[in-house]
Amino acid sequence: MDSDSCISAVCYAKYLKQKNPDWNVVAGGCNPPNRQSQWILDTFALPAPKLYLDIYPRVKEICAEGPITIETTTPVSRALELFHLYGFRILPVLRPRDKVCVGCVFIEDILTLFLSPHQETELRKVVTTPHAIKNTLKTEVINKAENYNRLDVYYVFTGAYSPEIIQERLDTIPKEELANVIMIVGDLDDVHEYAIKLGIGVLVLTADTPLTPEIFDLAAESNTTVLRSSYGGTASIILSRQSTPCGVLIRKRIEDVNGPVHNSYELISSDDETDESDPLLDCPVDETFLVHEDTKISEVKVRFLNEENSTFNGCAVINSQGSCVGVLTKSDLFKQSPYKVHLVDHNEMSQAVPGIETAEVYEIIDHHKLNTLQTTRPIFIKTAVVGSTCSMIAQKFLANPIIKLHPAVAGALLCGLLSDTLILRSPTCTPFDRDLATTLSRISGYSYFELGQEMFRAGSAIGEITNMEELITTDFKTYDALSLSGQIKYGVSQIEVSSFSDATTIIDTRLPSGAKRVRSQQNLDLLCVIITDIMIASSIMLVVGAPNMRHLIGYQMHNLYKNYFNMPGVLSRKLQVVPMLEGAIPNLEFDE
Repeated sequence: MDSDSCISAVCYAKYLKQKNPDWNVVAGGCNPPNRQSQWILDTFALPAPKLYLDIYPRVKEICAEGPITIETTTPVSRALELFHLYGFRILPVLRPRDKVCVGCVFIEDILTLFLSPHQETELRKVVTTPHAIKNTLKTEVINKAENYNRLDVYYVFTGAYSPEIIQERLDTIPKEELANVIMIVGDLDDVHEYAIKLGIGVLVLTADTPLTPEIFDLAAESNTTVLRSSYGGTASIILSRQSTPCGVLIRKRIEDVNGPVHNSYELISSDDETDESDPLLDCPVDETFLVHEDTKISEVKVRFLNEENSTFNGCAVINSQGSCVGVLTKSDLFKQSPYKVHLVDHNEMSQAVPGIETAEVYEIIDHHKLNTLQTTRPIFIKTAVVGSTCSMIAQKFLANPIIKLHPAVAGALLCGLLSDTLILRSPTCTPFDRDLATTLSRISGYSYFELGQEMFRAGSAIGEITNMEELITTDFKTYDALSLSGQIKYGVSQIEVSSFSDATTIIDTRLPSGAKRVRSQQNLDLLCVIITDIMIASSIMLVVGAPNMRHLIGYQMHNLYKNYFNMPGVLSRKLQVVPMLEGAIPNLEFDE
């Protein structure tokens, strides 16, 4: 990032913070500060702009934070309670051991599961564990059998008949399926004894029904888990069907819940579970409805807003540790971008940070030609024929008596002005800039001439940067233009030196080869590299991509530097080079 861009962003952020204390203003840029910019920041103890590789809105900037969550072992009854209490349609599901988010449950899935069955067998069915039933009904455990933590499909039977009818119904159940029977019954000792002797899986005694000592002893020797609930029969039946652990109902597995008994639950291996462990404590992660917090909103739309996910209502948001940090709903995907952007020292789409088209451009402050971004609403635009954007920012400080211009900020703005006007020698420099330089010198306590010389010496990259691509892109801008062959993209780099002799070792071979690589990497039709000697106010220019350029501009090839145009008096890319190139572009021939 060149000095005028970098310093104008940093100083304007300070101006806006003073003017609007409640605004969260962040100075930013899409490239790091160049050597000269960093020297200015260090000299005046100012923070560097935050680096933004793009400003596409991310999930973490849009989603609802502080989500209500449940665990894999939480019964459906609790999920329904939360859905009703908060009006949610989605609940993230966490693994109890490490709080990692393993998936989501949705209100419509639970309603479908419990309201859609019509056949009696389906109405009886529940995926649960005896332990989950105990927690849902808040029961007392009379006997904890080996099946206490076994997750399986169970079938609920009620004892609301005579003992004879109940026994007849139990006798119709195949012996191998008795372990999957839940019998809910009141004060019927004969039924208790018969059910336990048959070997049913779970016996639930309603309304605090007591057990006779004989049946208690019988239960202790059996493989039947016996629970005692304070609820009556009807409530116990309803709650038993709502005892399904939410880990079973994660969206991807909802189809399995209605499947065959023994091929539904690959998510666990319950054979070696102990009484102290729950089979869903180690539930694996299902990423179907999980998104990372740094995912672009545009990517989420592509993933979920399609025919396959036409009923998409939301997903859980996770961080790099797998913890749930939020919930993203369908309506969130259509929220306005959180970014309100003030553009300084540029107004072209090709120079803006990627993602600018998704943000709200609030203001443009610039001293270049207008090729303004398209916006969706009216915005503030301030342009001026001055030597730098820092001049315009300094004017804002000086024109507002409420805003204090600190000496360090004044010194930095002075450097930005001197950088863009080459210590007031550039043809872009105006009388306003000269008067402003005097004012900023007085406020900062620096001589502008001495400060400028020191800045250019410290910021010269020619002797320090050995990578030619890095050198060329240190002060580099791209532009869009229209040629006879259609729309093109070109770039102009400017390298400032105190003497052409400083660059002799790279001018002939290394810089041309580096320029060819930059042209290819940046996908440019044309690349121009300007080397400016600020002491003699002269430049030379290397052109890559347009072999007939020499016939279309009013400069001759340099006698000493054979591949370069000799451009005496040329100091300004903006005022002297870019207009010349745009006049020539319609007739240029571009090579491959």
